[in-house]
Parts: sequence; C-alpha cells; structure tokens
Amino acid sequence: MNVELRCYGAVRTALGAQSLERSLPEGATVATVLDRLGEANPDFARLARDEDGVVVMRDRTHLDRDAPLADGDVVSLSTSPVRD
Repeated sequence: MNVELRCYGAVRTALGAQSLERSLPEGATVATVLDRLGEANPDFARLARDEDGVVVMRDRTHLDRDAPLADGDVVSLSTSPVRD
C-alpha cells in the first residue's frame, strides 16, 4: 500500500522534504512509518524517540502509534507544540 506523508516544522527540516510517498506492507501502522523513517534518518529518529515528540494526524484526527494505515492515506507529521 502507498501513503503520502506531509511534513511540517522540525519534521520537515529533519527529513528534508515537504512531502514523501512511502510504500508499506499491508497492516502497517503509524509505528511502522515512524520506525522506517527513523531507521533512514537519525535526525528524525531523535524527534520520534519521545512518544509525544511527533504528532501524527489523518483527516484532522490525531493518530496513536498503533493506528492502522490504509492505501492512499495522507498523513501529516509535525512536532508537538507542547514539548518539555
């Protein structure tokens, strides 16, 4: 399945892109995306290490790490506005 990732703020800076397309296995979750992005990019891995460090949304709804993704999803990634 394919998903589009729209990147904002520090996520955009870390990944060096405004948007990315990723091919994922069926049954992939938000955690799958975050883990794969982190494996490929140490700057993003640092942001995503904190469970609240990256905010993930689909259709203006916050997604937990275990939320399943579907083919054609457009997912927004940004940093949390409330950081310690």
